[in-house]
Amino acid sequence: MVLNLLIPYIDAFSFLLFLIGFFIAVRVYKDTKSETDIWLLIAIAILFQMIVSFSNVLEWSSITSLLDAAEDYLDIGFSMIWIYISYKFLYMGNSISSSGTTSSKKIKGTKRGEK
Repeated sequence: MVLNLLIPYIDAFSFLLFLIGFFIAVRVYKDTKSETDIWLLIAIAILFQMIVSFSNVLEWSSITSLLDAAEDYLDIGFSMIWIYISYKFLYMGNSISSSGTTSSKKIKGTKRGEK
């Protein structure tokens, strides 16, 4: 099938996009690491999906399916990280709306080590 021949190219393209996104997230994290660690989590989630895309390229190109088992665990880790990121954004949104200000000192838990 023609569609099966396109899948490795689509996965390779998504791998490249995830690679670009990973470097952007790491760069933003370096700029904001004193304020929040959310970009580190986003970078880790992007890294997980980048490995999954690479695994799919290998699998659909009939090179190897060795990373297939690890891919399942990475998908679970990706989901758990995004659930935590969503929680963090909802928590920050509730803190901002209840206090009426966007000062980072009034938002609990956004700075590293602060509880």
